[in-house]
Amino acid sequence: MTYELLNKYILNYLENNKTNSAIMLSGGWGTGKSYYVQHTLKPYIKERGKDCVVVSLYGIKELSEISKAIYMELRMKKISEKLDNEVLKTGWVAVKTIVKGVSGYFGVDLSRDEESLKSLYNSIDLSGKLIVLDDIERSGIDIFELLGYINNLVEQDGIKVLLVCNEDELLKEDPEKVGKEDKDSTSYTKIAIPNYKEKKKKEFLTYDSLRYLEIKEKTVSDTIQFECDLKEAIKSIIGLIDNDILSRFSDEATISDVIRHYQSDNYNLRSFLFACQKTSDIFNGLAPDIDNEDFLKSIFLGICNFSYKIKSGEEPYWNGNEYYSLDYSFEKYPLFRFCYDYILEQNLNLDTVPQCIEHFNIMRMLEVNAQSIEGTLSVLDNYYYYTENDVFKALSELEEALKTSINVSFYSYGKIIGNLIAFRKIMDYDYSNIKELMKANLAQFSDDVDVRSLFRFGTFIDDVEEKQWYDEFVDELKETIRNNSTSIFDFDYKPENVIVFSNNVIKHSDKYLTDGSFAAKLDIDKLFELMTECNSQQVDEIRGMFIELYRPGNIKDFLSSDLESLIILKEKVEKYVADYKGDRIFKQHFVWFIDNLNSIIRKLQR
Repeated sequence: MTYELLNKYILNYLENNKTNSAIMLSGGWGTGKSYYVQHTLKPYIKERGKDCVVVSLYGIKELSEISKAIYMELRMKKISEKLDNEVLKTGWVAVKTIVKGVSGYFGVDLSRDEESLKSLYNSIDLSGKLIVLDDIERSGIDIFELLGYINNLVEQDGIKVLLVCNEDELLKEDPEKVGKEDKDSTSYTKIAIPNYKEKKKKEFLTYDSLRYLEIKEKTVSDTIQFECDLKEAIKSIIGLIDNDILSRFSDEATISDVIRHYQSDNYNLRSFLFACQKTSDIFNGLAPDIDNEDFLKSIFLGICNFSYKIKSGEEPYWNGNEYYSLDYSFEKYPLFRFCYDYILEQNLNLDTVPQCIEHFNIMRMLEVNAQSIEGTLSVLDNYYYYTENDVFKALSELEEALKTSINVSFYSYGKIIGNLIAFRKIMDYDYSNIKELMKANLAQFSDDVDVRSLFRFGTFIDDVEEKQWYDEFVDELKETIRNNSTSIFDFDYKPENVIVFSNNVIKHSDKYLTDGSFAAKLDIDKLFELMTECNSQQVDEIRGMFIELYRPGNIKDFLSSDLESLIILKEKVEKYVADYKGDRIFKQHFVWFIDNLNSIIRKLQR
């Protein structure tokens, strides 16, 4: 049901329904029910000369609190008309906050005793008004008491009530009933569940859930499954944020991209609202002369995807180069490191924006030029729909395209290699020429590519022989990158140079990951002696370097050969701590380092 039809239905219920029953709007959390009520339904009802009172039951524990909340909401209209413009500029929430302080001015004495207040709240005239009770599944009131209260409103007092909830949370399955017949519940199995999804069979519901349905049938006449109009909701949220740059991305193409992405999973508009706010904060801090539209769009879409993941409970960790990560990319739009830091640490540091733009442009240059062979790559990806001759023709086109390094995106190499491996097995294809062209191309851009994002495809290969061929192919390409990368492993093991070295390691961490090791390349004896000569800040800097480099996403895939070196270092530090009798604060840094090394070693040993 569209918003327009839903509005008309609810208005008709308010004006013409004589059943003395409530109606319910049910939908999943984060799907935009509350946003629809506040920003679409409420204005619609008001434009037609009717009052719409919206009360959230989130956290409310007493029925009397509902009457109080309804009363206060109705008083807001009169209060807002009398308060001067300066006060109104503070916003509706602020008006509600200060109402207690000015209540005497409007003839509302909130210092009365509780019983007097109850009489006051219950005396209000709700006829002709739509009362919207939101978040009923999140209230602290027993659902059966709440339904009784609502039944009194609609049946005894003739009040029109719209209940807004996620009814899935009120209907619980009994684990002991699922897959079994419950003879005790036969008297309930005839209960109809209007518009209810079949994923929960009523014969499997708990006794309380079945009882809820029975009582609800007496109180609620219609249950409407809420279907969010994503296009309108996304446009509305972008407009609500009111940022000039962000508003550019309310175009049809961008909104279609966002909708396609959100519809691929259970969307959550709260995460989108959060993403828009964070994007607006960053846009407000950017230099006004930044006009790279594609870069600005990547800020927005990268934050959209990252926000959705963290709001869905995914544990965030950075797996990318110094400037961006493709792990949190929104299709072809990466998440930038400064955006990641702002969202997780509220640290808005835009110093790296010029470098981010530079590296983003390099990545985009490779992708844009690669669009000319999309048809060729599509044939290779979907080879099982084509003939052998079609595939050989596409392979010849690919080989020709690879003769110019920027005609094929490096970030498609992993998938291309997977296809080549398949053709080797199916058609005995010799891909040595293509491999040499790939190596030559990577040699030109070895300092610009993010190795961790190039070769992910191999993780999806199940065949042991094919996986071996894939790994051998990839190892040759990594060796090419390693041999042509700028050398950064140059350290003299002097305390005064620790901070510079640590910053350099973190800045170029992807180069160490390309090499496949870090600790194994260090002189462990010299490193340990260095730490004993450092001050507390310098030891902490070394610890931080190890923590950053050996994050969960790096350990198994890229640094698995460091286990022996890390064990040797840990043993040296443990002996030092056991024998050390000096400054206890300094000693504590080594104790913490032991904990860090133990954690890294355990993960490498799994």
